[in-house]
Amino acid sequence: MDGVTCRPLAFFLSIHLFCANRSLSLGRPCLRTGAMSSTLHALFVPAYHLLARHLDYAEPGADYFDRHHTERATRRAVRPLERHGYRVTLERAA
Repeated sequence: MDGVTCRPLAFFLSIHLFCANRSLSLGRPCLRTGAMSSTLHALFVPAYHLLARHLDYAEPGADYFDRHHTERATRRAVRPLERHGYRVTLERAA
């Protein structure tokens, strides 16, 4: 992982630690700890697996969900037309 990728992780970690330490010193729980912990977990777990397996990150692409959830993407495209009063009939291209 290069420095550009590590900077956001370090930023989130520093915010989390600052919030936790400040709240403890004031004698009250940190309200953002849960959300920050979830964010940190979502960032660090994939980073850990990439580093542990010596893999490069491969961006899935902008159309990842459309490729893997074609029925959902089709419904999402048809629904606005039906809301505007159109009747839509779809058939697969050959």
